[in-house]
Amino acid sequence: MRFTELADYAFPGGHVVEWSPHTEPGRMSCSLDQRRISHNHERHLRGILDAPPPDDQSWIGCAFRIVGPFDPEAWRNTLSTWIRRHEVLRSHATVEDGTPTRYTLESAAVRVRARTIGNLDETAARRHADRVLSAKTSPLHWPSYLFITIAGVGGFTVVFGADHAITDGYTVALVASELAVLYDEARTGASDTVLPAVGSYLEFSEAERAHSDQIPGDHPAIEPWRRFVAEPEPDRFGTTLAPAHACVFPLARGYGGGLRTPQRTLSLPLLDADEATAVTAIARSHHTGLLAALLAGLGSVTTALSGREDFRTVVPRCTRADAAMNANTAGWFVDLSPVTIHTATAASFGELIAAAGSELRWARSEIRVPFGRACELLGIEPHIAFFASFMDLRAVHRLHRPAEFSFLRGTNHSPDDHYFWFFRTDQGLSVSARYPDTAESAEDVHTTVLRLRALLAELAHHGDIDLAQCPTQRAGLV
Repeated sequence: MRFTELADYAFPGGHVVEWSPHTEPGRMSCSLDQRRISHNHERHLRGILDAPPPDDQSWIGCAFRIVGPFDPEAWRNTLSTWIRRHEVLRSHATVEDGTPTRYTLESAAVRVRARTIGNLDETAARRHADRVLSAKTSPLHWPSYLFITIAGVGGFTVVFGADHAITDGYTVALVASELAVLYDEARTGASDTVLPAVGSYLEFSEAERAHSDQIPGDHPAIEPWRRFVAEPEPDRFGTTLAPAHACVFPLARGYGGGLRTPQRTLSLPLLDADEATAVTAIARSHHTGLLAALLAGLGSVTTALSGREDFRTVVPRCTRADAAMNANTAGWFVDLSPVTIHTATAASFGELIAAAGSELRWARSEIRVPFGRACELLGIEPHIAFFASFMDLRAVHRLHRPAEFSFLRGTNHSPDDHYFWFFRTDQGLSVSARYPDTAESAEDVHTTVLRLRALLAELAHHGDIDLAQCPTQRAGLV
């Protein structure tokens, strides 16, 4: 599994068509929607309105292949059905007179429009996709998402991109499975798979907003964020990065790049399916899960390399569990939790896994406030320059496992962002990392990932590890 910049994706050549929703003249049944947007959506929207990044792109998406003949009308019907299924795709949020405002279209008012581009080779197809996804996925207009099909011999490739405010990683994974099922039904008139019921991200946002608006500034749920961002975190040479960073990669060393430093991607397999199952079993013996093992491993490696005693990161937290139907609903069901693990006194990897699990349980139970609301109450706009995300995609792709699936993202620039995404699939465990395109950062990230892979493999094959005797933990980079 890969999460890569669009420029690094191996585009096929073929017949290229853009697909997007629109409303026909006279059928603009778009009405003011009283349901409020989430605090995180508002923070995202205001950030782009106040200081739009000149080159950065906030879209995320995917590419996948559907095997079999390409039927344009069946594909149009597929997209129409999918847009009717997920209410967030027919809704648009803006800021009017300083107040976030939502408008939502009736499902019957939406049509899908095709724009034929023509036959393009691999390079031209990539350039075209990069240009239109950058232009047509802005949260400042509707629609903020776009599909591209590239039809060739034996099937067609689908490229999807959407602004992050209406989608998250699980939504992107759902896109491929649901569209494949719906396309089969639209083309053949029958399907062996029934898609599960869905909820509404708009309803979720309103409920979350109603709850979080009642949280006062002295609420206990705010205190962890207050402590976490109390002081700007320095790099490992003691230099405070600017602007103020709430969390930095433990190996960050300033790097000397400017704000327009491009970001690069590293994607590697970490464990095969049996190894991932073994590590998960060890984590469960400590009453936690695979994410805790990954944080323990990442913390152990980076603190050993940097000489720090505490491992600090931010972990995206899935909020879909708040309602059963949200498991299959498109939207941005993600919040953030600060995590701190004291690594210096742990004698074994098992102790670190238990500590990470305890920290995650505490964060999930105690920090029940949206990050955007915490920032509003604290009067801060911290930059999260380091996070570690985990997604288990096995259940998401159980409906239909898409062929040649890859997560995609737009272009990003930063001199110090280090983001790690871990993916559990039927094939095992993999990681994708985004980091500054400098020789120093590449060395640090590659060293971290390779040592993490060795540590997890040691755990999978031999059980618990004495960290003092583990060769991957000895030599630092300082």
